[in-house]
Amino acid sequence: MHVAQAKVVGGGSSINGGTALRNAVKDCEEWVLLGNDAWGWDSVEPVYDFLEKDDLRPTKGFHPLVRTKIEGSGLIQQAFVAGAIEAGLPWVADLNATGAEGTGASPVCRNGERRISAANTFIDPIRGRRNFRIQSNAFVDRVLFSDRRATGVKLVDGSQISASCEVILAASALFSPAILQRSGVGPSALLESLAIPVLQDLPVGHNLSDHPCIPPGASSRPQRSLGGSETGHVAGIGCNLNKPTSHGSVQIGSKDPLQQPVVRPNYLTTAEDRTSAREIVRLGYKIMLSRSMQSRLSLPLGITDDTIRSDNLLDKWIQSQYSSTYHFCCSCRMAARESGGVVDQSGRVYGVKGLRVVDASVIPTVPAANTMWTTMMFAERIGRSLRDGVDVGPPLRSGRSEGLSRL
Repeated sequence: MHVAQAKVVGGGSSINGGTALRNAVKDCEEWVLLGNDAWGWDSVEPVYDFLEKDDLRPTKGFHPLVRTKIEGSGLIQQAFVAGAIEAGLPWVADLNATGAEGTGASPVCRNGERRISAANTFIDPIRGRRNFRIQSNAFVDRVLFSDRRATGVKLVDGSQISASCEVILAASALFSPAILQRSGVGPSALLESLAIPVLQDLPVGHNLSDHPCIPPGASSRPQRSLGGSETGHVAGIGCNLNKPTSHGSVQIGSKDPLQQPVVRPNYLTTAEDRTSAREIVRLGYKIMLSRSMQSRLSLPLGITDDTIRSDNLLDKWIQSQYSSTYHFCCSCRMAARESGGVVDQSGRVYGVKGLRVVDASVIPTVPAANTMWTTMMFAERIGRSLRDGVDVGPPLRSGRSEGLSRL
């Protein structure tokens, strides 16, 4: 499986589909159970409101969210929504509404026809500051420590960058664990096997999660034939498992920072996930066979009614088809230390000083949504705690969260 990562300012938000879906309320309930009482829905929702400049909501944030009007979208998109409704899903105008479940247009980060990434929103406004610098082509080998306090980082070229306050890793759910492990922060058995001195024994790289995707496809039905070669277009829908229970891992295979970490997603390794995968593929197949979709597409490719009806055949088909949505998260998860946590509620790495992780790796459990927007929400809250010199905490009794102001 090819594992793509965004090596660009703005990270995944600069190359992905830009879908800005909020995490579900039930996700927050899971996070609280892991010891994160500051990350309940009452604390999280105001942060989303603060970030969003939404065309459907009275929010006045600085990150624009828009939705394509279904009636003005492509013919296959219109047919999909109609087919989903035929299959029993309700129409939902705002998929970010609390508790929303159904079919509708996803909010995306866009201004007109232009993508709006985290770099546009957070970096561009401060490029002129004297205390801000981006150093490109700076591949980090490891974090440097003095008496268990992070003091900077060492780059692959041997140069060092010193930190006057804290070191903050935001290298993704795959590479932040790798940097920590090379720095001596991680599972002691792994580090000792690679002759890396153990600074802090933590489950870094464990609990890796993703949304596995199973993609049934079909050929489009042409409006007319013009002759020529027998070619055509193929369209598909992604059947994503939004709340998988299977967990994988990411770990380094050597001290060499140029060697890619070993990623083991362990997709669909639980019976619950295999059952859910069958259910979502059957629903997707039902939508593909709906009257609306069949007016635009041929029969689904590579899968038949016989396969859909048989659990055994369908399991084999799914195993041959699934792939990643590149929503890797949870590999440095935020949780109480006794619950397998790597960082506390403010993103600070347990057992050392002056080191935080602020990216998708700290999300406690995989959210039932694309991970980009959840990651930005986590970064916004932890960023405020850094700015204000306070811990991320639960909302005050008045219902207010911590101060909301642009960093």
